[in-house]
Amino acid sequence: MNDTSVENYSYEPKILAFLCNWCGYAGADLAGISRIQYPPNTRTIRLMCSGRVDGRFVMEAFLSGVDGVLVVGCHLGDCHYISGNHEAVKMIRMTKTLLKCAGVDPERLRFEFVSAAEGAKFARVVNDFVRVLKGLGPLGIGGASERTVKLRAAQKSFEKEGLKWILGKIDEFQKTGNLYGERFTENEVDRLIERVASEKIIEHEIVLILEKEGPMSAKDIAERLAAPVHEVLTYIFLMNKKGILSRHGVQGRSPLYTVEADA
Repeated sequence: MNDTSVENYSYEPKILAFLCNWCGYAGADLAGISRIQYPPNTRTIRLMCSGRVDGRFVMEAFLSGVDGVLVVGCHLGDCHYISGNHEAVKMIRMTKTLLKCAGVDPERLRFEFVSAAEGAKFARVVNDFVRVLKGLGPLGIGGASERTVKLRAAQKSFEKEGLKWILGKIDEFQKTGNLYGERFTENEVDRLIERVASEKIIEHEIVLILEKEGPMSAKDIAERLAAPVHEVLTYIFLMNKKGILSRHGVQGRSPLYTVEADA
């Protein structure tokens, strides 16, 4: 946007901010005490550490109607819990990838390092984030839209082991390598996260569709997902093998599938 004045745009984005108690929240408090001006678009949740932020919280925030999520933590090396902000960096990285897979611009999620003495920086961060969100426009989540379903699926993905395993292995993959000693580049880790994230979102979309509409054939599921039938059949086969789905009769010549009760 050429004009950087936030006052010139009628749309006011809603922002939810997760602030680390020791730095982010203290920095915001300093900005207030110092009477540094910034837009009143932010609602704050105070956490003891940015490492406490979970991707499920971020997805729930978007599903609840916010347009952007801001996470503020201590500078690297200054965390009161030693490595909490390092864990936050990895979580935000993965969550951005899931947002992208769900059709949400990852720029709507922002992570910043702000110390307790950087009240002016906190104000600049909020001002800049408001400008970015005004450029993106309202997120427009609601009802049973495709984006809402994908966000729900992305939120559920954090409950499964695949993404948690990768989250715990990122440092190892980059520093010491896999079982064969092969080290991953940043791009390779990002591609791995995106592949697993996309797979998990599709799996959970299938579960959500079946939970809502009951037993369906692979063709009907593919129509709901706007995906090729052969791809959906691959997911159904794998999910059946994992005990997530099971056969539930036949309609015509097509098997019907349903969600296992304990999936």
